[in-house]
Amino acid sequence: MNTALVVDDDDSFREMLALAFRVEGFEVHAAQHGRAALDILKTQRNVNVLVTDITMPVMDGFELIRATRKAFPHIPIIAITAGGAHYTAFDSLKVSEALGACATLQKPFNLDELFTAVRNALAGNQEPREG
Repeated sequence: MNTALVVDDDDSFREMLALAFRVEGFEVHAAQHGRAALDILKTQRNVNVLVTDITMPVMDGFELIRATRKAFPHIPIIAITAGGAHYTAFDSLKVSEALGACATLQKPFNLDELFTAVRNALAGNQEPREG
C-alpha cells in the first residue's frame, strides 16, 4: 500500500485531500504546516509521495520542499497553491519546481489531475529537479 503525506494549513481542504487519497487506496498522514510534515517524515519511513501547499504558517512549502529534497531525496513532491500575499500561484509553482517538486498544481484543481500527477510521480515518469 502506498502512503501519502498531505500538507495544507486549510483544515477542510487537507481533510478532503486525505479522504480522496484514502478512497484511492492510500494510507495517509496529514500535517498543518511544513515543520509538522518533517516530523512525520522522520518517524514514518513509509511515505511514498508528499503533496504540499506552498503558503502556510510556521514552515512554508518552499522550506518543506528544500528540506525534504535534502533529507529524503527519493520522495516525490507535488506542490499545490492558489498563490499568496507575496507570490502569484504561477510564480510559486515555478519556484517549487526549481526547488525539486516533480509536479505542480494550481488550486483549484480536480482530483483527476492530482492523481494523474501522483501516479506519474510514483511511476518515476517525472524526475525530481535539483534544487
